[in-house]
Amino acid sequence: MGRKGWAIGAGALAVGVLLLGLVFQNQADFSRDYVKRELSEKGIFFTPVANLLPQQKDIACLNKYAEKPLTTGQQAEC
Repeated sequence: MGRKGWAIGAGALAVGVLLLGLVFQNQADFSRDYVKRELSEKGIFFTPVANLLPQQKDIACLNKYAEKPLTTGQQAEC
């Protein structure tokens, strides 16, 4: 295979990798938006710090998200 063949192969590989990256980015954006939309529709809010049980007050993420709406997977894990 000559230089021209390698150049065409490398160009096709680059285009393929670019397209794959765009598809993955699109799917990541979709899943992030879907989770946010679904959680927002439920209208769930974190408990205010004043209403947390004594053992819950030691959990950093509960204090961080207190009184905020539940909108992300990271918050849901908390």
